[in-house]
Amino acid sequence: MTEQQVARYATALRQAGATATDVVVHHWAAEIARRYSEPQRNYHTTAHVDRLLALTGAQASNSRVHDVPTVTLAILFHEYGRAQLPAGRVLGQLAHDEEDLCGDVRDLPCAQHYL
Repeated sequence: MTEQQVARYATALRQAGATATDVVVHHWAAEIARRYSEPQRNYHTTAHVDRLLALTGAQASNSRVHDVPTVTLAILFHEYGRAQLPAGRVLGQLAHDEEDLCGDVRDLPCAQHYL
């Protein structure tokens, strides 16, 4: 995990609508980078996440991605500790933090399935 990765993920979280303090956003960005840097990962790595974020940005500029914030969050958390922490628990943790990371995550379309 590098500081450049953490900074990229913090920027992506902000672009996805993160309204929490810089400390909270940095914590989540570092945790995302740490999880995707785990040595047992072969495919769902930081390089994979970076490629998806770049692709989403390119597709958004061509108007092919219509809900960039939701897609960005899905990319960042799609294999976030899958065995240890299912997506529903991640969203639940975000929704119940002292400061919600992205406003009220309960309003995100992807959250409706889990919360």
